Amino acid sequence: MLLLQVFLISLLSGLSSLTTEAPTIHDFHYCRIELNWNASTSTWQATTRVFTDDIEAAIQAANFTAPEHRTTLESPDRENLNFGDPTEHPETNQWIATYIDLNCLAFIGTPIENPIEWNFIGKEVELDLTYLYFESQPIPPYQRLTLTATLFFELFEDQVNEVTFQAPNSQLREWLIPEAPRTTFDWQP
Repeated sequence: MLLLQVFLISLLSGLSSLTTEAPTIHDFHYCRIELNWNASTSTWQATTRVFTDDIEAAIQAANFTAPEHRTTLESPDRENLNFGDPTEHPETNQWIATYIDLNCLAFIGTPIENPIEWNFIGKEVELDLTYLYFESQPIPPYQRLTLTATLFFELFEDQVNEVTFQAPNSQLREWLIPEAPRTTFDWQP
């Protein structure tokens, strides 16, 4: 009988927590960047999986009203971003593209003197996750790609950015942290 009472108390406690408001933060800070070489277009194609609240917070913290990022509207705030909602702020994609440009720096060749420009393709929002898609400009196949990915390092000191590279006969997976935000991928085109 005591076991049944303990079970019912646990069950009711669990059910009551379902009715309370969920926290807006999560316990770990992680994003995943997948870079794939597309030989037919000579581009690096990237898919980045992030927590939606993290990218919203990063855009808000970035102060896009600074002169070099000024838009026609005021600085974004949590009330008007609304990722994935029909009422999403109209400049959200531009703010994401700017954030990617500032925090995902890539260079080709040796030494690292040829910067890659990223083109933001779009995003998909699935509840608490957002998938960001971007692509490099067409480049010749180099044997070395250096990537610095500082996404969300300004927000979370425990942020980890997992980066995977895929190219013909070559792949690499690295974990980037604030103390070591850069990796180099050597591959055979």
